[in-house]
Amino acid sequence: MLVNLTTNKNSLPGYKTFAEVLSFSREVQDNEATSIVCENFLCGFSFDDLPKILNLIVSKMRLKCKLVISEKDFNLISRYIFREVNDINVINQLVFQDSDLKIRSILTAELIESLLEGYNLKLISKGFEDLNFSITLERV
Repeated sequence: MLVNLTTNKNSLPGYKTFAEVLSFSREVQDNEATSIVCENFLCGFSFDDLPKILNLIVSKMRLKCKLVISEKDFNLISRYIFREVNDINVINQLVFQDSDLKIRSILTAELIESLLEGYNLKLISKGFEDLNFSITLERV
């Protein structure tokens, strides 16, 4: 099963899209997903809930399943602000361009990587673009 976790209205072709964790939890069986794309989804949860949400996501991953996590990176946002690369209006547009995005926590690539330590996941790639980070992991 191909899974897309996002509040974005544009779904990925061939992927089953979930905007809520409850429907994802109920409709995807443990070890069923062969690919999970998590796009600006984790920031919608409180910081304290992140370990539980990530545990749920990993539990749905089949062996060799790829997990792609893409979120706004607070470190990158901070650099833009402190280096005055763009004015605050441009930064607001970049951070809040998705009007459906309800941010409840601020994240960094390093934070997500640290929360996923201890799971049998291998880092495939990690990148940064604009204010976003993207991490691709594989279940081993």
